[in-house]
Amino acid sequence: MSRILSSEKGRHEKPKNENYPSDSTTDDNNSNTINELDIADGLKHILISHGVTVEALLSISPTMIATKFGIDQYVANIIQKAAKYYYINTK
Repeated sequence: MSRILSSEKGRHEKPKNENYPSDSTTDDNNSNTINELDIADGLKHILISHGVTVEALLSISPTMIATKFGIDQYVANIIQKAAKYYYINTK
């Protein structure tokens, strides 16, 4: 039984990746930043659940964004443009 519970617990944990934040304070700040982007709420949820930062969106191509999240290239362009607009207007 404990084996089943431990595998269920691991399924909901975010994978560790050095390109994305790992502590909860950074995660909260990241969520707030992503929520400021002018994109659909569903896209925000996907980005937040993967721990993506605005800086990460700026550092990869729209093609990579599309590939990573299984979305259309057009939508990936919208996400990156929203990240650029946010970055320019807040920094």
